[in-house]
Amino acid sequence: MRISTPALYNSSLANILNQQAAVARAEQQVSTGVRFTTAGEDPSGMAQVLALQQAQADHGQLTSNVTSLRQRLGVEENALASAGDVLSRVRELAVQANNASISAENRRQIGVELSQLKAQLLDIANSSDGLGHYVFGGTLDSSTPFSQGLANVAYAGTQGVRELAIGEGRSLAEGDSGDAVFLRIANGDGRVRVDAAAGNTGSLSLRTVGIAAGAAQPLTITFNGGNYTVSDASNTVIQSGPYVAGQALTVPGATLNLSGTPADGDTLTVAAASNTDLFARVQNVIDATLAAIDTPAAKALNQTAFSNAINEIDAGITHLSTVRASVGSRVATLDDVETRLSGIDLQLQETLSSVRDLDYAEAISKLQLHSISLQAAQSAFARVQGLSLFNYLR
Repeated sequence: MRISTPALYNSSLANILNQQAAVARAEQQVSTGVRFTTAGEDPSGMAQVLALQQAQADHGQLTSNVTSLRQRLGVEENALASAGDVLSRVRELAVQANNASISAENRRQIGVELSQLKAQLLDIANSSDGLGHYVFGGTLDSSTPFSQGLANVAYAGTQGVRELAIGEGRSLAEGDSGDAVFLRIANGDGRVRVDAAAGNTGSLSLRTVGIAAGAAQPLTITFNGGNYTVSDASNTVIQSGPYVAGQALTVPGATLNLSGTPADGDTLTVAAASNTDLFARVQNVIDATLAAIDTPAAKALNQTAFSNAINEIDAGITHLSTVRASVGSRVATLDDVETRLSGIDLQLQETLSSVRDLDYAEAISKLQLHSISLQAAQSAFARVQGLSLFNYLR
């Protein structure tokens, strides 16, 4: 078999180029720390890498959602705590103002502070998360949710809130709407409300109201000749008896602690609780504080107004505590989710490393082997260059 000079050159050159490519690839692997960078180098491995990277991206988004939820819920929790502090102070002032010995000037000063507290509560309801989003705006969180109108506080947000994914088929509310936190709250003590008729002329007043057996329903209590009668919505008398000042009067759904002496014809109304916002509850305390109490009847009506107002504030404080507990529960859920996501991310990283990362000991050995092979190929090529027939004819 004859081997031509060009064939020898081409064969040697191809060998050198192959060895150079092998050395270059080994050097790239050592410098990058990965076994392959294209699908052509390892189709199966690249498919696994792409799948694992997508899984990492998905979990990265979930982790980002958890961080966003934690920040948002943290702002809400602080706002709820501040709102609770405001209502607690309102209650303290209501108790002070309901003292018979307090002067009219002191009541006026308390009224001024109460008005400031109401404005502070409105500021809290318009809390921002620092990123231009209002915490209690619901899904419309880009504009101020609450504003003071002529008669009451208006809400421009929504009842719904956005939810962010925190896992496979699992999401968590990023907050609570202002409607649920500040507006939709049961009236009175949470179940019933008792009011004295404006035309009462006696000194009858409500001290406290408690929960009793039976369902709360519209009732009218009328006092005549030292006795009382309880009528339902159809004006049917369902209960009656002698009235004893200071003795609890129990009707379906409520126990009334009354004081004073009613005049004949004086009435009280008992009704199931309805919804009253926190701002109106604070305003009720302000109205009771600034009301004129220049007659025994006016004092009795004012006492009943204070009793209802304080019950309403108590119910408001309880409501905020319930919402705050819900926020705390969600934060605890985020702690668990964050721990789980961290474990999954670590597992994905370890799997990705096992598929893609380089075994440096093996790679360096291959680099040395390919380098030696390249040197041998280059040396052999140099020798082949001298194997020419013309060298023997000189």
